[in-house]
Amino acid sequence: MPLDKNPASGGVVCPSCGGDDLEPLPSGNLRCVPEDQIFGKNEIPGGDTLAIAAAAVPPRLRCPSCGTTRLDEQPNGTYRCIPEDKIFGRHEVDASARPAVSHADRSPTQQTRASRPLGRSTVPGHNYANLFIDAGISDRRDQERYGRYLDAAVAQEGIGVDDIVGVGEKGTGSRNDLYVIARQTIAHVTEIGMFSKRIEVRSIAPIAAISRLRGTQEGFKGTDITITANDASGGIAFKIIWGLGGPDWVEPLILRQRQHLFEVISKAMDSLSEAPRRPSVASASSKAGALMDWAADVVNAAGVPVSDGVVREHAMMAAGVIRMFTFLPLGGFDDLNKFYPNGEMPAGSVLETFDDLYEHVIARVGNARPVDQAIDKWLADNWWEYVNGCRQTYA
Repeated sequence: MPLDKNPASGGVVCPSCGGDDLEPLPSGNLRCVPEDQIFGKNEIPGGDTLAIAAAAVPPRLRCPSCGTTRLDEQPNGTYRCIPEDKIFGRHEVDASARPAVSHADRSPTQQTRASRPLGRSTVPGHNYANLFIDAGISDRRDQERYGRYLDAAVAQEGIGVDDIVGVGEKGTGSRNDLYVIARQTIAHVTEIGMFSKRIEVRSIAPIAAISRLRGTQEGFKGTDITITANDASGGIAFKIIWGLGGPDWVEPLILRQRQHLFEVISKAMDSLSEAPRRPSVASASSKAGALMDWAADVVNAAGVPVSDGVVREHAMMAAGVIRMFTFLPLGGFDDLNKFYPNGEMPAGSVLETFDDLYEHVIARVGNARPVDQAIDKWLADNWWEYVNGCRQTYA
């Protein structure tokens, strides 16, 4: 939570703007709230003390609808989201919960990567120690710098911390680039500027766009080694290039860097076919809304532009298949109309009538649990087929 210090009393201030509104992050870094810049605790006089104190600060509560921390506690123990003027119970605003987006209030095109993560927390300031160990980054100063890089990537690209497969360096100097490989995308992070430094994050390519990954040696006399990714048409999705030359220790170092990045990207490609962990449909107030969430994640993972029409199309396909191949067997019927006492389903699309049909299926089965479990299993089993189909159709 933001900690206000009084500069006149010797408090901790931002080295850039001189402001005192600093937010300690669990990674040990500090964020200047007004300028949205991340600094290492050693860059700010007294920052180490502030960071240590932050360890005892509980996580901020967040609105489950829009994700804001601007909550007003009510006398009865509930919380009011100030921007949306909605009331939520204490258990609904837990900081570890994923912000649930209501499709009645927001369309998929408004759900950018930054505001709508794929089923993971995107709270910056995570402990990245294991990522650094896997990448062979052991120097403490490098870890602190790359911690800021990762904080920026998580915040700007909307990458869920638990979605990060690995990281890798590129370079042999004191200010190397960092590649962040997540389940759905690859981001390139670097620090630019000589005096007024700032972190720049750039998306390289969605994992779903990679059909082939190769390590090559190119250039005059083979002085460049690369990682080259090709898309389904054979075109180059991206290329990462290292230049050979220099002292004897340079070549073994960059070969290790390339090998590690190649392995991490390959691992992300392999994991793409696995459905991401997501909340059960049992927790969703609208099962049709849960299908829309799932469909939006499918389109996003496919690496194609997220639009209302494409998301709705995939949610409609999922709803139609679930009705025929999940609901009918559960009910022991061969006709959906038989779930209704009058023998006739209400008018409307497969998505518009999905929630009503779901309730009638539960009435027939006698228990919601097997119905929810069957829907969850179908969504997980068919994840890759829909991601791949979406990419082939719209990429």
